[in-house]
Amino acid sequence: MYEKRTLPNGVRMVYEHMPHVRSAAIGVWIGVGSRYESPSDAGSAHFIEHMLFKGTAQHTASELAEHMDAIGGQVNAYTTREGTCYYARVLDEHLDRAGDLLAEMLFTSNFAEADVANECGVIREEMDMYADTPEDLVTERLIGAAFPGTLGRPVLGRPATIERLTGARLRAFQLAHYIAPRIVVAVSGSFTEENLAHLAAHFSWLPARPDLTMRRGSYTPAFTLKRKAIEQNQISIGFPGLPTGSEARFTMALLSSILGGNMSSRLFQTVREKNGLCYAVYSYTAGFLDCGMFAVSAAVGRETEQRALALIRDELDRFRNDGVTQTELDRAREQVHASVLMAEESTAARMNKLGYSELYLGRVLSADEVLARADGRGRDGSALCHIGKAAVGLLRHGVDAAVVHGVDTRDRRRDGGQDVGLVHTLAHGAGQEFREQHGGFERGEEFLHRVRARALHTDAEALELALEGVRVLQRRAAVALGGVELLEHLREAAAGLVIHALFEMNVVKCHVRFSFPTHR
Repeated sequence: MYEKRTLPNGVRMVYEHMPHVRSAAIGVWIGVGSRYESPSDAGSAHFIEHMLFKGTAQHTASELAEHMDAIGGQVNAYTTREGTCYYARVLDEHLDRAGDLLAEMLFTSNFAEADVANECGVIREEMDMYADTPEDLVTERLIGAAFPGTLGRPVLGRPATIERLTGARLRAFQLAHYIAPRIVVAVSGSFTEENLAHLAAHFSWLPARPDLTMRRGSYTPAFTLKRKAIEQNQISIGFPGLPTGSEARFTMALLSSILGGNMSSRLFQTVREKNGLCYAVYSYTAGFLDCGMFAVSAAVGRETEQRALALIRDELDRFRNDGVTQTELDRAREQVHASVLMAEESTAARMNKLGYSELYLGRVLSADEVLARADGRGRDGSALCHIGKAAVGLLRHGVDAAVVHGVDTRDRRRDGGQDVGLVHTLAHGAGQEFREQHGGFERGEEFLHRVRARALHTDAEALELALEGVRVLQRRAAVALGGVELLEHLREAAAGLVIHALFEMNVVKCHVRFSFPTHR
């Protein structure tokens, strides 16, 4: 069972003793990630994580590396949208020394301008690496489209922003955000009370300061495309999900597992195994402090994309209408049981659970509590009931965000000697349907005229115009028709293109949304 103590300045320490092991894991969790950055500071949280390994007042970067290797441990860090974690895993006899090194890096790093310039090049290479990984790029673009300005800001920043960052600006950002209320120190494994006291001394001197206000996130329906010459189109379909602390998150995990979480899932069996239309298809969840996402992703060829997406649509519809079987539920529960209980055997996994839960939830659920929630022994009865309610609630509206990665420029049709982009076609379909359903408003006609009047040379340009027009029409429809919701059908797309099937999903009113990667 874990224990918790709060230092007078607000720093929280959570720890769990594992008497049968000879190692220990330490994690220093800081509640600051890319969502806390301003546009001018974009990429700062991740850049600071890199700089803390580049030398301190006591040691150069190479000396730090030598000290880390000398204790035979693992020392590393990563940054997400909502936090940064610095961690070490060592033998228990080196626990104090590992804590010393982490504290030295956190509080006495140099931020030398020469090191900043060098590390900027390293981060640029990291950006290029992610840009060359279609799956990662699609996920980033989907989050960026659905959460503009807050959670949508890239963890790595952008080349233009990180190149303007200096050592002084990075240090100022760290001093403003690495504050006592946002720090959680997590320890698991073999340790003594003396080890904990030694570690606490490194953090007790921090001044007690009030926490900063978090920039709230909210999703915006969006469609985004990225052209790149690759063999397969990478697709992610996103829907609103659940925040980190939602009581229904355990139900959501079961839902995702049954739908697309593993090889026995419905999507994998239907799209890949029975029809051979892709190599990878899966669903995933992610919770943030104030919102969440669920997504379905697939990598498909241009020849099979429409069939694959139609099958995904059908599975989502069937899931919503028919629910799950007891066999599926039992299998998903067993997977949860295995992952939870096997993680209990790892010092690193326990440390991560302690730090993450305390930082983002304010408490740590025991393994028994997690299993009870997964088994449906919560407030409202059976998990089958929970999943049924979740499916109806989450799968009821249209697609909110989609990324098509790898649409070749040749995938355009010719119309009167002009290139007619995909989004141009969609915009026309939206206006046409609006006129048919709602009698045709002048603004709807005006919007269509604007779309047609412009030679849409790029889908990106057309996309912005189309979305602008759709939002105008939605607002006018709501006012003119006494609150009648205009569904974004936009489904009159060019034959053979991915988006056609994506918009067709709106007809069956599917709704779900998705996850975030971490970066180092």
